[in-house]
Amino acid sequence: MPRSPALIKTSFKEFWELKGSLFPIILLIMIPVVVLDLITNSDQALGTYGSFATLIMNVAVINTVVRLKTGVARVTLVDAYYAGTGRFVAFMCVVGLLGLQMIPLLIGGLIYVSGSTGATVGLGPVELMLLGGIWLLFSLPTFRWLTRSAFALYLVQDGAMRPVAAVKASSTLVRGKSLQVFGRILAGSILMVLILIIPSLAISTLPETAGLLSRVVTSLLQVASALILVPFASVYGYNILEALGGKPTTS
Repeated sequence: MPRSPALIKTSFKEFWELKGSLFPIILLIMIPVVVLDLITNSDQALGTYGSFATLIMNVAVINTVVRLKTGVARVTLVDAYYAGTGRFVAFMCVVGLLGLQMIPLLIGGLIYVSGSTGATVGLGPVELMLLGGIWLLFSLPTFRWLTRSAFALYLVQDGAMRPVAAVKASSTLVRGKSLQVFGRILAGSILMVLILIIPSLAISTLPETAGLLSRVVTSLLQVASALILVPFASVYGYNILEALGGKPTTS
């Protein structure tokens, strides 16, 4: 399996080559979200629309990456969303299965929060480290399962692949290489966090009195972040899967 720097370099190169197909998919969702954010005062309505629209967008991007990487010469905007929504239910079933794998992590977090906030006296460093260790102990199964199952999000784009079968196929591909795969995923995640820091710092420097200008700049920075991170993450994940010998197809 290629090392993380090589995977990152290749993924950025390929993401830029595929930008003509991927950018319109993202802009179709992000522009209405930005407009609604600027004109509406209902955070609940915006949050509901934004969450659902973002899910559809991610399915369309992943589906498009799979199709372009497996030999399709060109994917139009209509094709991307038509094919993506066609696999939306299967994709959400996989998301649900991955969510179940996070139960140990959530239990560990609940123990940590209950122990740290429910104490009648302030906890010292040793007690906090102990609670953190318990959380980490509960988190390990989740990290292991997600590392092995995450590529089902790509494999389920195959119209003949059902969600449970996709999770099993992903687990089979990663078996025996979990630490290597986790290292690649961690490296990509750290890079994306570092990229996110740039717009976050830019937003934090805006004066609170800037009003509408501040909101516009914040929205534009969010769009720019999405245009970089969403396609890169999709291509990077596919390249790890491909390095493992996985080759999803789309109907």
